[in-house]
Amino acid sequence: MLRKLEIYSVTILLALAAVGCSSAPTPTAAPSPALAPTLAVAPTQVATAIPSAAPSSTATEPASVPTESPAAASSPTLTPFAAPSSVTFKYDDGVTDDQRQTIESGIGLGRLYEGDAGPVIVTAYTNFDNLANEADKYYHRPSTSRASTTFRQAFLSHIWRASSSPGTIWVWVNDMWKSLTVPMRLHTMAHEYFHEIQMHLANKEVTATGPIWLYEGAADYAGFGAVAFANRGYTMAQIDQYKITASRGMLSPLSSMITLGDTEAEDTEYPYQVGYLAIEYLIPNRGSDGLSVLKNFWQAQGKGASWQDAFKQTFGMSVDDFYPRFEQYRQTHYPPFCGAVGAPIAQATPAPFGVRFVRQLSPGDMLQLDQTWSNPPNIPYVFCVDGFSLQSLGDQKGKAFTFPKGYAGWSSCGAGCITVYMRPNDPAGTYRLALTLPDGRHADASFQHSTGVPAATPTQ
Repeated sequence: MLRKLEIYSVTILLALAAVGCSSAPTPTAAPSPALAPTLAVAPTQVATAIPSAAPSSTATEPASVPTESPAAASSPTLTPFAAPSSVTFKYDDGVTDDQRQTIESGIGLGRLYEGDAGPVIVTAYTNFDNLANEADKYYHRPSTSRASTTFRQAFLSHIWRASSSPGTIWVWVNDMWKSLTVPMRLHTMAHEYFHEIQMHLANKEVTATGPIWLYEGAADYAGFGAVAFANRGYTMAQIDQYKITASRGMLSPLSSMITLGDTEAEDTEYPYQVGYLAIEYLIPNRGSDGLSVLKNFWQAQGKGASWQDAFKQTFGMSVDDFYPRFEQYRQTHYPPFCGAVGAPIAQATPAPFGVRFVRQLSPGDMLQLDQTWSNPPNIPYVFCVDGFSLQSLGDQKGKAFTFPKGYAGWSSCGAGCITVYMRPNDPAGTYRLALTLPDGRHADASFQHSTGVPAATPTQ
């Protein structure tokens, strides 16, 4: 998830451990997406940002939390998954034994659930300068190169928390990494390991194997699937709801998400959230069967097919036929909060600058998997920002808002969308959310806080 940068980029367990995970078979057509199951309608964050000619990466957007923060200590106790012998781990002295165990278990879980990626080096350092310098040596590039600058800026601005390219994964074990719950760390490593599988099967850089929504959506599908499969804190129902929530502030059609730069002006989490939902639409069968179908896509490319031909071989339709089907499904089942799919992004909209209260939802309807303040019984309230893209504020987004007294936390739901979580014991009554931009423009919106079950009807 690169802002303003031009270079983008579980008996059953025992049985699987015994037989291993074989590589995907020759590509075959998948069932028609028209038969895809309907996802529960509910309203981010883990992601991977792929730079062209630079490593792919798991990204996160920092959230400003007033009193509560993610509690890694409350995560389930980790039973380690053995890392494959084909993976080499490099650490500096600052990486503790517990942190090493989680990193290696995430890779081991990825290998168990997803398949084999071949030889991989995982470099995890607490010292960022040493991590970046080693990356430069690995890629044989000067520290002044555009790719090196991208790598450094994305990590230092906390946009990336891990990065991968063929045969190597980079992890900065900083305070942000340490604050993650164990399930989210496992997901991050399994996500990155699936990128290694993609590149291993396709015999090329992942950025050259199709649109970013597909390879990032697939990696998130695999990474979260691994965590749910291993019963490590999240169920698939929770993950689906989380992804739907994260998608409903985004207006761009899937067809526009070819490279990360295409959605820079709206929301760079787009390929990880809506891309995940597109993968679920394409792959009705969950688990290893679904992953086998996905891997067919990259394996076909390893045999010489273009990504467009590989898409048709794997999913039984052309990508041009797929796009309108998915957008109709998306608009019907989980339409954006702040406009219609394909509407102009907030930044380009001629509408006057302002903040609108859109709706109150039931506790749990805007679940953020790594944020405890989004859990029930806290109540989510959704707001839309008109005439301005919040994405342009970067990590200063939270500082631009004046949040209502007593709120539990907030999360971004898109470039023009924000969710505020109120505690049920906060007094019922009128509250206000205000936004002040760096240029001095100011807008606010009032809302009525109620502890009752709200009607799921917009108040636009």
